[in-house]
Amino acid sequence: MANDECITVAIYTHPEFYPPLLNAIDELAREFANIQIVTRNLYTSSWKYPTAVQMFSSGKAMKIDESEKASTGWKIRSFLRFTRTLYRSLKRRKSTWIMCNDPISLFAFRLIRPFLGYTIKLWYHSHDVAELTSMRKYSVGYFAVRSEQRYFSRIDLFTLPAEARLNFYPTDMLKGKWIVVPNYPSMHRMKPDQTPNLSLNDDLKLLYQGRISDEHGLEELLDFVKSDPTILLTMVGPGQEVYIRKLKDRIKELGICNRSYILDAVPYEGLQEITRKHHLGLAINKPVNTLYSTAVMASNKIYEYAAAGLPILYFRDHHYTEVLQKYPWAFSTDLSIPDLSLIIKQIKPNWHELSKKAKDDFRKNLNFAVAFESARSFLKTPPRQ
Repeated sequence: MANDECITVAIYTHPEFYPPLLNAIDELAREFANIQIVTRNLYTSSWKYPTAVQMFSSGKAMKIDESEKASTGWKIRSFLRFTRTLYRSLKRRKSTWIMCNDPISLFAFRLIRPFLGYTIKLWYHSHDVAELTSMRKYSVGYFAVRSEQRYFSRIDLFTLPAEARLNFYPTDMLKGKWIVVPNYPSMHRMKPDQTPNLSLNDDLKLLYQGRISDEHGLEELLDFVKSDPTILLTMVGPGQEVYIRKLKDRIKELGICNRSYILDAVPYEGLQEITRKHHLGLAINKPVNTLYSTAVMASNKIYEYAAAGLPILYFRDHHYTEVLQKYPWAFSTDLSIPDLSLIIKQIKPNWHELSKKAKDDFRKNLNFAVAFESARSFLKTPPRQ
């Protein structure tokens, strides 16, 4: 690519809520001398971006949970401010590509595209499937999802983390190409090896990282901790206050306060330090909806555990089993106490070997540089107009 080419990355929330996007920005910095990120002012940035990056945030600072509770009028004004910021950034510096990362940023770009005055190639990356039935009618999100379905004929590159999600998009209308880019972690950002030691007499430290909610088997795992005094459980991430309080009450009721911990969410760059103090990663996603049933390649925590040398537990469901059963460090469970006990007995004496195999698979194949290579090649080859 020419040294002076620019790409604009648009996301309606914030890139630091989406680790795979941070990894993509690292890779894009190898191809583009200038990267503009347009987002809303919902998070105080703590990520060390490549020097090529300029960040443009719309609106006054507000926490994301506060924005979700704001009035309809505020949400409309917030969308219009974001759209204006996106337009100004694209006019300020002509971009070869724009990468939209959600239906709302795609909708905003659709509105301003006719007024840019130059040709720009459109890359749409869908982190999550947004279903119209889950949107409040006539909200910004509702109109954005409707627009997404009708705009595929104008997309040059469509990427998504799991091929199983293709059925939810009108790819038959696609102008360009679709490419699967799994949500693997970055070798560039992973710290050097430093996994904990584990002997047969040590407690086994389990870790759940991600949104703390009832789709992840956390209540069943607390019962398992109660049944086995050699198990410790740490949960770290955001969640609804009501549900977190429910878990804390359950921990007290079971009498396992000294073996079960709930930590507040931490910035992504601080998560590795916590991960590497544990032995087993919990990647339980019950298939209760489209997002979770198709998340085996989209759940970045699965592969972040492996990168840190942690074997994983995942929910026994065919969507996950057909992908993960080939890895000796990945164990499926139905979350019953007998099943979990049997798995722990398999893991503990073989933990060091399993840890090494997980890290080897990360280095060879399950890292973002490998996953991104097809998209990188396409960006270098302009699509036919």
